[in-house]
Amino acid sequence: METKINAFDVISEVDIASNDDVMIYLTSDGYILKDVPKQINKRGAKGKILDLHKDEFITNSYKVKNNTEFIIFGNNKYTNIRTYKLDKRTHISKFLPTGTIPKSIIIVDDNIKQFLFVTKKYLKLTNSDEYTTTSKLSINLERDDELVEVLPVREDDEYVALFGSDKAMMVSLSEIPVYKRVSRGVVGAKFIVKSASIVNDKKSLVISISASGYLKKSKLPPVRSRHKSGVKFHSGLVDARIKRDGMDVIVITTKKKSDDGNGVRVVTIKDDLRVTNKGNGVKAIKLEKGESITTLRLIDGDGQ
Repeated sequence: METKINAFDVISEVDIASNDDVMIYLTSDGYILKDVPKQINKRGAKGKILDLHKDEFITNSYKVKNNTEFIIFGNNKYTNIRTYKLDKRTHISKFLPTGTIPKSIIIVDDNIKQFLFVTKKYLKLTNSDEYTTTSKLSINLERDDELVEVLPVREDDEYVALFGSDKAMMVSLSEIPVYKRVSRGVVGAKFIVKSASIVNDKKSLVISISASGYLKKSKLPPVRSRHKSGVKFHSGLVDARIKRDGMDVIVITTKKKSDDGNGVRVVTIKDDLRVTNKGNGVKAIKLEKGESITTLRLIDGDGQ
């Protein structure tokens, strides 16, 4: 029997105006959740609690406007959606074939010229005009591979930063060939990629979080040729994102509440971290027994 979800009952369509901010969460069970943003917390604060099904967890999160048009990419399919068409809890099968798991969202933008597909093993650039028809195959994955992220590439973007569990590196986008939509791409780093971000300024900073709840703000890893080894970066890394001024940090955890469902904690933290490339940073969130970090997001007022 499906667990009753009541975490979003206080939100109705009339409560969210077209220009209001909303949070979109993608889950491992193929659901898209829509919620209102939570106020900023201090490090160590409890944050906001959401309820999920048994063994379900959050895989990604985004802050958008309620009238935003975006492309949602599943494990191998994609389609276009407007935020206001989403219910508080919507299964991806409403838009894409059954069995599709939502992996990544890109907000529609005329300045996007390409999409970069990042899997655990491969990298693939594809021209954005390849994605004008919905519900089509987006990438041809090997059986043992998995889509990690789809990233928008604009005119001034130069690099992609790749992060593994303890290693990282940057790859020049000029090294990645442009392929048709259904191709696989080229081999990426010599480590399993867990997170990736586009970089257009090598002076940018990175926010990363470890499995034990340590946040770290550091300089970017060095540029390496693709399919090379990375450098030591952040031990036990779960996720990493490129930092811009004025951005806040969202940390999302999962904890098994009972035999019937999981609890999700969403903590928004103001960035007051010092820049360091040593150690694992500072303890940002105290994990309870059975609780684990699932994803990290940096958000600003534009929902990027």
